[in-house]
Amino acid sequence: MIRIPKELKQEIKNQIIQNSAKGEEGWRFSKKEEDSLLGDYLGNLRTDKRFFTTIDKKFEWEILYHKMQGRGQNAYEKYIGADAIITFEIKSSFTRKRTVKSLIFQAKKEGNTSGIDTQKSQMDKIAKGGNFIFTCGSNGYFAQTEIGGLKQNIGQFLAHRFIECKIGLENFEYDEVRELLKYNNRFIEKVKLDEVIVKVEIDNK
Repeated sequence: MIRIPKELKQEIKNQIIQNSAKGEEGWRFSKKEEDSLLGDYLGNLRTDKRFFTTIDKKFEWEILYHKMQGRGQNAYEKYIGADAIITFEIKSSFTRKRTVKSLIFQAKKEGNTSGIDTQKSQMDKIAKGGNFIFTCGSNGYFAQTEIGGLKQNIGQFLAHRFIECKIGLENFEYDEVRELLKYNNRFIEKVKLDEVIVKVEIDNK
């Protein structure tokens, strides 16, 4: 993991919280459809590439997302249990070192728990410690790492747990060409999901 300067880390957190709050405003316009709510939220959360320079270092970073194929008999979501993936990517412009870390999640409207037990179990097989349940409701948008667990505002969760490396998987991302998740350059195929167990690596530095 690239060591992120304190000032840059705070900038990233502030941007996430700001974008997340904007995304939560979508409830007013799309509350009847989970997919519409999710798309609106993630579209607001995403950033373009940002740049940060210190006296002797230069970084570029961005927040990305990818929505999984959820419809059709062979939909990827049915195998992995996740609606989407959120990815944080940062590069050092001097060393060209790249760090990427991600979280997968299943999104539900408040009060809808249909299929969540199976979906959470599937996500745990793929990315134990790198997944969460995302709940949208009139009182806000929340993240839970366990079914029935403590709910935390989604923006605060991403800023203070994901960016602080308390949750999330490094070298875990979505390949846009193959349209598959991959961990350490190993693709997570539909037929091999029962064999894949990814454990979270927490950086407490």
